[in-house]
Formats: sequence, structure tokens, C-alpha cells
Amino acid sequence: MQTKKKKVIHFSMDMNKVEEMVDQLMDSMMEKVPAEKQPFIIGFTINFNSDELPLIEELKEFPEQKQLEKEINPKNLQKTLAEAHYFKNEILVSFELPKNVSRNDLSVDVTEKSVFVKAPKKSFFRRISLKEKIEPRNFSSSFNNSVLELIFRKKF
Repeated sequence: MQTKKKKVIHFSMDMNKVEEMVDQLMDSMMEKVPAEKQPFIIGFTINFNSDELPLIEELKEFPEQKQLEKEINPKNLQKTLAEAHYFKNEILVSFELPKNVSRNDLSVDVTEKSVFVKAPKKSFFRRISLKEKIEPRNFSSSFNNSVLELIFRKKF
């Protein structure tokens, strides 16, 4: 019987430096808070590059997202987790969905560098920008416990 090897990422980092980086990132994002208090995205992602070193990046907004935000009632907006995990040949993209969103409510738009999941009737949308290119038409998906997972092949 063969046992599967688990991928283990080993890294060490000065936690004071991490805290300083996160503080700087949060300060720069808070400067962007719109005066009219309209919906906006604020946050950051921590991923690992191909050398298994941590990358901390600010979440970005997209022009299409701003237009969609105007069409959706801001009181009903729900910001949930979206993350990407990078592997040698694949990228796993996960979206946490509100409990009231079912698989049938979802629409997914994919480009080489982003994945956009929306359920307009449930006032839900979420986009993630990718650091590496994917094959937009070649993926598998699963939906379980309000989590949508999409596995894409990397485009080389």
C-alpha cells in the first residue's frame, strides 16, 4: 500500500517584520476608504511563490466590480473569503459562499488571470485576481458546505 506524500511548506520569518508589513498594508488601504461610505474591498492575501516564500498582497478592485456594486443593494453585500493556492501544475481557487447561495444560483466567469463568481439574485459577487495564468476552459469544480473550489491547469 502506497502512502501519499503531503506537501509541507517550511519557512521562517521574523513575525515583527510580518506585523510591520501588515500594518503598512492596512494603513495604505484605509487611506482609500471612500468618503461616501460606498462598498469597497479592503484586505490582503498571503500566498506562497514557487520558491515557497510568503507573498503578502493587497486585494485589488476591478472596474467591472465597481459597476456591479452600483447595481446591487449595498446593504445586502456580503464579503466572504476567496483565496488561491498555487501548485506546480495547478491552481486551486476557493470561494466561501453565503449560506443562502446554492450551486444553481452561481455564475462563474474565468479569464487567464482572474475568476469572478456571482449570484446576482442573492446579491453576491466575488472576484479573485491570479498571479499566474490559467487555462480558463480546463478546470474541475466542487461545491460542498458553502465552499466552491475550482482547480485550473496552469498555462505555460
